[in-house]
Amino acid sequence: AQVLLSLENWEEARRTAECALEEDPRNAKAHYRRAKASVGLKDWEVAAVAVEGGLDALGSSIGSSSEQDAMRLEFWSLADEISRALPDRKWARARPSTKEPGADDFERRIIGTWTYPGGKYEIKLEPWGALIFHEDTVKIDLMRKSKLRWRGELELISGMVLNLAYEPGSDVLDTEFVPPPDFQLEEHKWEGQKRFTAHRAKVPEASPAESPTVQPPPAVQPIPETQPSSSEAHQSVDSEPSPSDADTAAKQGIPDDLEEINAPPELWLIGNHSFCGRYVMLPREPGVRFPIYCRTASEGHTSAGGQGSAELFLWHRGGNWGVTTSLHPSLLAAPFLARCADAVGLANPLELRRPRWLVRKGRGLEEFDPSVCLQAAAQSEVSGREAIAVLPDRK
Repeated sequence: AQVLLSLENWEEARRTAECALEEDPRNAKAHYRRAKASVGLKDWEVAAVAVEGGLDALGSSIGSSSEQDAMRLEFWSLADEISRALPDRKWARARPSTKEPGADDFERRIIGTWTYPGGKYEIKLEPWGALIFHEDTVKIDLMRKSKLRWRGELELISGMVLNLAYEPGSDVLDTEFVPPPDFQLEEHKWEGQKRFTAHRAKVPEASPAESPTVQPPPAVQPIPETQPSSSEAHQSVDSEPSPSDADTAAKQGIPDDLEEINAPPELWLIGNHSFCGRYVMLPREPGVRFPIYCRTASEGHTSAGGQGSAELFLWHRGGNWGVTTSLHPSLLAAPFLARCADAVGLANPLELRRPRWLVRKGRGLEEFDPSVCLQAAAQSEVSGREAIAVLPDRK
């Protein structure tokens, strides 16, 4: 459900949280995710019921643990947003006593842009109360672990954790990316630093002298209504377009999608009979950055169990190139049969350096399969040294 919330798939996130509550009605995190998804859907009554259930699950013991106190603050943050939409809503529990404004409001103090040697990132608070770490295309949902510490998980790389520690005296954020134990940085092209100190970015003050001067628009001169002569009209019709007009007309033509995204029209996935075969690129829709490949039933290699004859899709979703049975944005509705992490966002999957394909073995279970790889030609067309050239280097 947390992944679906990050993707803003509110309907699916709420349904997953409700399934978790059927198994454990006292699950405070499930109540919070149900409330957060309902706020995203503007379903205020359901969100209020979920907040009440979460506060009941946490109890009224303040200071029992830092994690429970942090979650209790998250619930009351959602309650404030619900109260703005439902002014007459009365809460069953009383809000815990708070200190003077600004005394220990460190969560709001870390909001802003932070710079470090070689880059910068932003900490921002979403309208529904979530604290987000945002750098380029990476977004991480942060949860408060203590008074000055926050933690989040990077979805692009399973198991990688982000830890933030705020030092109010020097106004810096100690930032640390902790990879999983079996993680190899080079294989996932992780070029960023693992631990560094970020400083608050200075907002430049615009001086009055530097402010641009707005020029008044030129006066519109009336055009005399004169008819062109016959010779001038003939000359304007027969004249050839200028080079600038020709260039503009060429730019308005339909570009070649294959050249624009630099991706092959077809790919061959080999190594596993469940999803191997020839994948052909589908016509690209406007606004779609990554190509989508489809393997029809006739292109698959039928295995002993007959699983290789189904229609499959090879496409990019959530920082991974992977194979699914349908083009659905939900990880639950269409889980990856096999996936390869792509933290850079390449439009051509053949350009992945040292890809590692993880094959689904069951619900929540994946296993690295060194035999799976992508190539631009059929396996029978590649032999000898050519086969060694197309297979990825797996050191």
